[in-house]
Amino acid sequence: MNEAGDIKRTTAMRDLVGSETRLITCLANWNKQDPAEIVPAAIKEKVGLYGFTKPVVGPMMKPVDYYLSHLLTA
Repeated sequence: MNEAGDIKRTTAMRDLVGSETRLITCLANWNKQDPAEIVPAAIKEKVGLYGFTKPVVGPMMKPVDYYLSHLLTA
């Protein structure tokens, strides 16, 4: 996994990992990657993408009790 979000450095690891290993990279605002460039490149190179956002309601995060009281299902 590459936190920096660039496809070039992510794919450079391909020869260093096993054949069953899935390369992934981060798509986030803080790493200043352009989704219009990263998404098509990731698809072409078969690199997985992940991203995240703060769990918010309007300008406020929900209280911790809210998250602890809801079961997560996969």
